[in-house]
Amino acid sequence: MTYRDQSYDLAVHYDAHGFDLTEGLKARFDQDLDRLATLLRRGPAAHLHADFVRHARTGDHHVKTTLRIDRGPAFFTGERDVLPGPAFKRCVHKLIRKVEAFRRRIEGLQPGAADLAPRVQATVEPPFEALGRAVDDGDYTAFRDAMRVFEDSVAARVGRLIERFPEATALLGDGLLVSEVVEEVFLNAFEAFGGAARRPTVLSDWIESLIEPSIQQLLADPDGERENVAFVRSLVSERTT
Repeated sequence: MTYRDQSYDLAVHYDAHGFDLTEGLKARFDQDLDRLATLLRRGPAAHLHADFVRHARTGDHHVKTTLRIDRGPAFFTGERDVLPGPAFKRCVHKLIRKVEAFRRRIEGLQPGAADLAPRVQATVEPPFEALGRAVDDGDYTAFRDAMRVFEDSVAARVGRLIERFPEATALLGDGLLVSEVVEEVFLNAFEAFGGAARRPTVLSDWIESLIEPSIQQLLADPDGERENVAFVRSLVSERTT
């Protein structure tokens, strides 16, 4: 099935395996696409492929969608449900968030907008000695506790700087948390703090310099990095409870 008109310039193709797509289902799917199609209005041509699979053993439906924008990126989503309609609707909602993030990146951000957010700063004097001892002892939990004087500032800065990375902003819509990016920053700080001769003297500037590389690490291996973050967060939680 193809859905296309001049104002939306969105071509849609549905493939079904293991069941028949009725005209009624197709009409409902077309309605679910209205907001996505509006986002793409007057932009480059876009092509959406939706693949529906009904698993005979379980009876549930697996929906995968691929949205390709001419001269632009491709976005992928997937969902499962006992019915194809709800799974498709959730896929479309994910695509909408991804496209909105992409549009903010190419249209909404003014040069230097991220610099309007206050740079990283501590709420009180940073505890250099405690940080050094924690690193020397290999104790991330103690290091993380000493870094709490930067936590709110780093979270605010991450929330602004992440807008420079549309892929990361899209991941926020798929469950990535700003707090996970913050933890990645502190993990990298712990690993890079170094011996006494190489330790940074201005911690706020040094932590600021770690934020964008940390976002890039999460983008390079989102599953692996998020697993590492979840593990250390569990250790910190156990130590503080």
